[in-house]
Amino acid sequence: MSEEDFKKLKDTIWITRISRIHSEKRLLEIENYCRFLNVYYSFFTIVFSLLAFFKKDEFLSLLAIIMSILLLVAILYLDSQKCYERARNFRKNYTSLYELELKLKHISYTENESILTIEKQYCDLIDSNSNHTTFDYYCALADSKEDFKERYFTGWIPLKYYWGIIWRHIMKVLFVILPMFFIICYFFGVNV
Repeated sequence: MSEEDFKKLKDTIWITRISRIHSEKRLLEIENYCRFLNVYYSFFTIVFSLLAFFKKDEFLSLLAIIMSILLLVAILYLDSQKCYERARNFRKNYTSLYELELKLKHISYTENESILTIEKQYCDLIDSNSNHTTFDYYCALADSKEDFKERYFTGWIPLKYYWGIIWRHIMKVLFVILPMFFIICYFFGVNV
């Protein structure tokens, strides 16, 4: 193996590990955000139900039913995603990838047999876990060392990275303001 190929192998293992760290972080954020939304939407469902009951309002009753259904779907979806469990798998995986990085520090690029063993272990680790998303990879590139960033965080990647951040934040904000929007519309007499 050439010295350049050896460096590429090190870089590949490193970026995969960092991407998986971002995957774990993203999944834990999703888990926490969905739990927050479940409580938040439960509160508004109760508010809509109580208003509908006391005001005998069909629109609010319909809204309470819709929100109850959406809440049920959201809870079932979150449960099926198993974000916390998948995050733990990513943690185990990137810890094992770090072990490979440490092994690479102690060998030379001329030790072909040792390198082949590490490459096989790397492939086994990649195969043993679900893959990180492209956005996780972009996050890893954005957070990487300057020399690594200069080589790989180029072209359309920065734009895709920032767009990924923007639309994720927009979606989070929309899910939070949606029930408030309906309450405001109701109290100001706007039919949606």
